[in-house]
Formats: sequence, structure tokens, C-alpha cells
Amino acid sequence: QSGPLDVVSERIEPAEIVELARRSGCRSIAYTYSDPIVFYEYTLETARLARAAGLKNILVTGGAGFIGSNFVIYLLEKYPDYNVVVYDKLTYAGNLDNLLDVSEDPRYHFIKGDICDATAVDAAVETHHIDTIVNFAAETHVDRSIMDPDAFIQTDVYGTYVLLEATRKYGLERFNQI
Repeated sequence: QSGPLDVVSERIEPAEIVELARRSGCRSIAYTYSDPIVFYEYTLETARLARAAGLKNILVTGGAGFIGSNFVIYLLEKYPDYNVVVYDKLTYAGNLDNLLDVSEDPRYHFIKGDICDATAVDAAVETHHIDTIVNFAAETHVDRSIMDPDAFIQTDVYGTYVLLEATRKYGLERFNQI
């Protein structure tokens, strides 16, 4: 089964979630709890167990840009057990047409978002049980840095800080800054 695992239960332990996903061949895990504290604790524990089981969930920020999109395509072609979540603001450098080759792949997900938005980044990490962040998101054009240096500081410095904080907060396996 390549789609999501559907389990209806009053309360299912993280170890059971991961074991059910592994036995059914699922590559991603998603669930909800009405109690936000239980949801947070279960998200951390499920992510830890999923990593131990070899399930990889990678957040690629700036993944709709030229270099990021080629990295996403490479990951999905080379690693059949990886799920890739592209998180991109879709500014002048991002274009979803760059990802048309993988748009139908069930292991690919897209989120339109800004890396400076800590709440949205946290939600992406929690929802998709991210264990690795690869950051391609950046303001890179020199002429734009002269016209709007504030955007460079926000994205390149503060945005990277938000991603590093998410890495620390959720105990992620790895953060790669490109």
C-alpha cells in the first residue's frame, strides 16, 4: 500500500502506529488527537520511533526553486523509502512547474509557506513527522539585495534561525543549510 494508513482508535500508542505503518508498507504516518499536549508528545515519540524504523521524512525548504526542485526529484528517484515535503513561499525564484515530474508521486507533498513563520514551520514538522530539514530557501539575487536588503535579512538570517529552532525543538536528526 502506498497511500496513507487509516486506523480508527480511541487511543493508539506511537509504537503501534509505527508498527502498523511498517507492516502495511505505508511510507507516511498522520494522526490527530483532541488534546494538544497528547498530540505534541505523541508526535515527538512517533517521529522518534519512525526514524528508528527507517522511515525518512524530509522537509526541503525552497524546494520549488531550480536547485531545490532538482534535489527533490533526485531524492524521490534515488530513495524509494523517503517522503519529501517541499515548503516554499513561491516568490520570484520558486515555480511549481519545476516539480511537475514528481507532482503525482504519493511520497511528495507541497506546502506554500514562509520559513520566517515559526508557527507554520512547526505545523509542517509536526504534521509530516519531519526528521530532516534541507534548507534551500534564500534571497539570492544581488540586485534584489540592493533594492530590498530587509528581505535578505528576514529570509537568510531570521528564516534560518526559525528552521534551526524547529530542529532543536523537535530533536530532528539533521539540518542541512545549502
